[in-house]
Amino acid sequence: MRFLIIDSSKLIVERLEEIIASEERICFVAKATNYEQAIVLFKESFPDVILLDGELPKNKAKQFLTEVKKENPTTKVVILSAQTDKFIKEKWLALGADYFFDKYHQFENVIDLISAKD
Repeated sequence: MRFLIIDSSKLIVERLEEIIASEERICFVAKATNYEQAIVLFKESFPDVILLDGELPKNKAKQFLTEVKKENPTTKVVILSAQTDKFIKEKWLALGADYFFDKYHQFENVIDLISAKD
C-alpha cells in the first residue's frame, strides 16, 4: 500500500509516518508540507491512500482533493482536521473525501483503515 502524507506541520507528518511505517502492508510513504509538493508527489507516486491536512494554507486542501478525485477517483483521501464539527465533516465528505478524522485525537483510526483495506 502506498501512502502520501500532506500536512503543513512537519511534526504531524513525522508522527503519521511513524504510525503507518510500522505496518507491514505499507510499501511506500511520500511526504509533503504544502500543496505544490503534494501535487508533484501525487503524480509521481500513485498513492493508494492520501492523508490530507484539511487546513492547508489558502484553502489548497479543497483544490487538491478535487484534483485527486478527478484524476484518480479510486485513491482514498482521509481528511485530517482540527475543525471537527459535524458541518465541516459533512462538507469534506460531500467534496469527495472518503474519511474524516480529528487531526489531534484519531491517529489510531489510520491504522484501522490500513487493516480494513483487504
